[in-house]
Amino acid sequence: MRKILVIDDEKEFCSLIKDILEITGEYEVVYATDGKHGIKIATEQKPDLILLDIMMPTMDGFEVLKVLKEDERSESIPTIFVTALDKIEEKVKGFRMGVVDYITKPISIDEVKARIRAHLSVKFAEEERVRAKELMAIKDLIVTYNHEMKQPLTVILGNLKMLMDEVDEDDERYPTLEIIEEQTNKLVAILDKIGSIDSIKEKGYVGKVKMIDLDSNGEKNKK
Repeated sequence: MRKILVIDDEKEFCSLIKDILEITGEYEVVYATDGKHGIKIATEQKPDLILLDIMMPTMDGFEVLKVLKEDERSESIPTIFVTALDKIEEKVKGFRMGVVDYITKPISIDEVKARIRAHLSVKFAEEERVRAKELMAIKDLIVTYNHEMKQPLTVILGNLKMLMDEVDEDDERYPTLEIIEEQTNKLVAILDKIGSIDSIKEKGYVGKVKMIDLDSNGEKNKK
């Protein structure tokens, strides 16, 4: 469920937005009736989108937006101005400060829903792009370290084989050499499996933890 924050000094308007959005079952709506409280909610709860009024006492919408965009906890949250103002100068100022859209009061319920859905789609598409980039970076890291770790293991196994060829099987050192060989081969096998990065794929999420399939044949493990 997506969280929407409404910042507007008119409590009735906040309640209206809360009702029309939450009835869809898609959103959880929280609201603040002043800019300071709204900033606190935004930075602590990190909503998916903010609906922000411009004309408010103490801190107007532009001042609130400035604070939100200067804080790394809230700078990337898409913010839509909801206002009775319809001057082009005000809109240009808002866009330059980082607002993503405007909704003019009196509002249209269908327009509010449509604009929220559109901007959330853009937000989550960008997040997926970032996640894909991060996954690719992990794959590249695996390839690099896999190669660097297998090289010395190959040298160890080669020298170990020569040593075992020179040591008689009834020599008291031979069992120890066999153990070293066995454990080294296990490490190589693990690296071979991890190195099969073509089969790495996202399996979904558990809470906020991404699950990655490292099965070497690309199929789901069977229990």
